[in-house]
Amino acid sequence: MIFRKYYSNNKTGKLLQKGDWIKFPELAKTYRKLADDGGETFYNVTEGSLGYEILQDLKEKSESLAHLSQICHYMINLAK
Repeated sequence: MIFRKYYSNNKTGKLLQKGDWIKFPELAKTYRKLADDGGETFYNVTEGSLGYEILQDLKEKSESLAHLSQICHYMINLAK
């Protein structure tokens, strides 16, 4: 359960209380990569970039995502 993963004490299993620390290691890793590599890493989809890692996660978790090119070439058309 994702809720318990982040909002409970790993040792006791009890829900965190006011003043307890919450850790999001994956989010921290993302922020560190953005800080180190700049925003371009988010929009870049070459291997090793943050954009590539996001696409790989999406591909693993979604059977409807047949090819990475579906997202790489996705365009939004705005109508007035």
